[in-house]
Amino acid sequence: MTTETMKIQGAVNDDARALLARMTGGDTEGPVARAVAGPAAGGGLPFDSPMAEAIIIVDRAQRPALIVRNNTFEQPTLPTWKTLLNANRIRLERALRSVGRLELEGHPTFPWAGTAWMLGDKGIAITNRHVGEIFARKQGSSFKFLNGVNGKPIKAKVDFRE
Repeated sequence: MTTETMKIQGAVNDDARALLARMTGGDTEGPVARAVAGPAAGGGLPFDSPMAEAIIIVDRAQRPALIVRNNTFEQPTLPTWKTLLNANRIRLERALRSVGRLELEGHPTFPWAGTAWMLGDKGIAITNRHVGEIFARKQGSSFKFLNGVNGKPIKAKVDFRE
């Protein structure tokens, strides 16, 4: 491994650690952090699991991670992304109104599980499979919510402001 490759890998790892800290409120060692970080940290799904999905590596230049809150997103630091995203900010912010954090009530570990977005105006929320598996299981042609700490089905709601 070249010195330059090691520097790039170190920067990506630093970005990933910073993102993990932001996603978990600073708790980089707890159960939420382990689930987000994946099998290497003692959580998540194994990479060969049929329920595992691709994990996007945070890369400052190619895929910067930006905080999204209150229907807007933080200002990118790189000029290329700043130009591209700001030129489309109005359209992106309009789309962000239908995206929110998926909060869980009654889950034994997670107060929230990821993001979800709304499909039209019919009250149908969509999320990724790895998120849905945290609180529901496929049963025939539909899905059943798992029972939570109170013995009742876990409740999920989309927080559009978080």
